[in-house]
Amino acid sequence: MIPLPDNKNVAIIDDNDDRTYALAESTALELIKAATHSSETATQPINFRFTLQWIDNKLTLKDHSKRSVVNVCIDFTQGRALHRLKYGGGHGQELARAIKTRELPLVCDATAGLGRDAFVFASLGCEVILLEQSIVVHALLKDAITRAAAHPDTATIAERMTLYKSDSTLLPGNWLYHTPPQVVYLDPMYPDGKRTAKKEIQTLRVLLETSPAVTNTAKRNLAAYDNTADEQKDYEISLLQAARKTAKRVVVKRPRKARPLADVAPSGNITSPNTRYDIYGS
Repeated sequence: MIPLPDNKNVAIIDDNDDRTYALAESTALELIKAATHSSETATQPINFRFTLQWIDNKLTLKDHSKRSVVNVCIDFTQGRALHRLKYGGGHGQELARAIKTRELPLVCDATAGLGRDAFVFASLGCEVILLEQSIVVHALLKDAITRAAAHPDTATIAERMTLYKSDSTLLPGNWLYHTPPQVVYLDPMYPDGKRTAKKEIQTLRVLLETSPAVTNTAKRNLAAYDNTADEQKDYEISLLQAARKTAKRVVVKRPRKARPLADVAPSGNITSPNTRYDIYGS
């Protein structure tokens, strides 16, 4: 999936809090009063399908398009993240073997998304640089890492995670960290996603596909909005080429039966029942 730039179909609920105003300033997303969406079962807020707000002190993306509002929140301090930390298989799991986590490489997660795999790399001792282009997903990740850094069970792990808002197709020219990565990890959201995907993944997919106010300049500079097969292929080629210019080893996560990214055959792969990790380089 080709990620869109700043999504103008998202607003921030104004709760008169300094952190909310700081978020609005850093993202340039519009602030709206809470009265414009009065309940969990309310219809879509005026002009906005998505809203950002703090719920239980966690930044949460709300999708108001359905009768039952879908909430997306990233939390490394409990639930799925901690369960995977305890029972995920350590360095022996397929993902870790593909990254060679035993060697503790500096890893660039160039399509950070919800940050789950990056958290695994960091939990296994790797320094991880997370790159995320979407201002909304970046905000969710930043809040999650901040909370993880303040939690005794995850503070050490969070210290190994450094987040940047960045377009990974521009690598290595826009690399900001002081040391180049040894591994670049790619998990581009698969465009032909099944409807059976978890609701939060469906919500993120729609978020990244939807842009109600595309300027003429954006249309000229980013033809990705049409999301045609040719444009998707061009994006994949750019992403893979950029990754391979940045590190000697590139690992791409794919559904097990999917074609390789950009139709470029890897030098090897490691498979699990539903997933394949294609490896480019040494």
